[in-house]
Amino acid sequence: MMTKKPAKPSMKDVLKAAAGHPKPAEDASGAAPSRVGRVQIAGFFSKEASKQLRLLALETDGTVQSLLAEALNDLFAKHHKPPIA
Repeated sequence: MMTKKPAKPSMKDVLKAAAGHPKPAEDASGAAPSRVGRVQIAGFFSKEASKQLRLLALETDGTVQSLLAEALNDLFAKHHKPPIA
């Protein structure tokens, strides 16, 4: 029976550690605390839409995630659903 090797750190983690940014703690499932109880929602869009979204996040000093949450809540409101994003 073979034993499982520990996962190698990602290049992103290595660069963050080198820059002095600690890796966030994980829970038993391996998820960062900010992701516990959450699921990913994704879709495929044009490169132009992706760039525009990232630029808007920069212009508003926000994040892509916060803009997507705002958009989802607007969509929910339009369809008479509670804003829960």
